[in-house]
Amino acid sequence: MGRPGLPRTLPLRTAVALGAGVLAVLPVAPARAEGQPPRQPPPGMSVVGGARLGQPGVQVDQAGAGTLPELSALAWMISDIGTGDVLAAKNAHWPLPPASTLKTLFADALLPRQAPDTVHKVTAAELTGLGAGSSLVGIQAGQSYKVSDLWLGVLLRSGNDAVRTLAVMNGGVTATVAAMQARADTLGARDTEVVSPDATTRPARCPRPTT
Repeated sequence: MGRPGLPRTLPLRTAVALGAGVLAVLPVAPARAEGQPPRQPPPGMSVVGGARLGQPGVQVDQAGAGTLPELSALAWMISDIGTGDVLAAKNAHWPLPPASTLKTLFADALLPRQAPDTVHKVTAAELTGLGAGSSLVGIQAGQSYKVSDLWLGVLLRSGNDAVRTLAVMNGGVTATVAAMQARADTLGARDTEVVSPDATTRPARCPRPTT
């Protein structure tokens, strides 16, 4: 496919390898929910990685480009896994509420920290403060759960109650946010500012100032 003129950047994304040295970066924001009015990206966004990534809409050099993916996501990116060069992108720096996507970062930062067979008894205080309309897996105060089951609630059902419980086990919400932010920074995810483990307090804000 060659090297399209899009500049290089390495923001955090949920990704899968497609082979041939290309990393396909899957949706960075949820598709528009049924019944919601269409949303438009701002006319000017972050220029992390170059000015072109701050432009709205699909950005790709057509010469030598293959068929672009059919994605309903409001924003996405495809990068070369070897060089980090961006091959194509859509609204790469549009600040969107990535609650379920952020759980990938939550898992990456916290999964190694608790033994899967550890059992934790949930208190009512641990479940307070969940955002309105949160997706829940049904964690109940006074019940005991294995860490492995809590992670199933996070990864299979995007359960914010399971996220909150695991965050408490990690030393609390503040400590967990710090761990997630440190992990994002290590990954070079310069667009990601973590403000809550489940991203329900308010969206992770993008972009942050860069040097």
